[in-house]
Amino acid sequence: MFEAVRAAGKTAYCFIENEYKGEVVEFDLQGDAEKFMAELEALPQDHPHIRRIFDIDMQAERDAENFLFVMPGGVSAHIEAGVAYGMGKKCYAIGTIEKTETL
Repeated sequence: MFEAVRAAGKTAYCFIENEYKGEVVEFDLQGDAEKFMAELEALPQDHPHIRRIFDIDMQAERDAENFLFVMPGGVSAHIEAGVAYGMGKKCYAIGTIEKTETL
């Protein structure tokens, strides 16, 4: 999806594009995303690697003009949408909703 945004002449940030070579939990675009997420979620919330990822993602959100939520998304994506809204960003959601939501 972010390729389409860029093709329209806009910039885009997507956490999936961040590669963490040589880190506690490594990820690359050709790697196994499910394995990466399982390893990442096994770390304690106060682990420095978790904090680093949080800081990178939050700075990207602060720098953004708008927020585009490509559905379906996990709990983190929903939280980020709320953070973006709270920052006064214009928020958009596209894609298929997997289950009924009240918000």
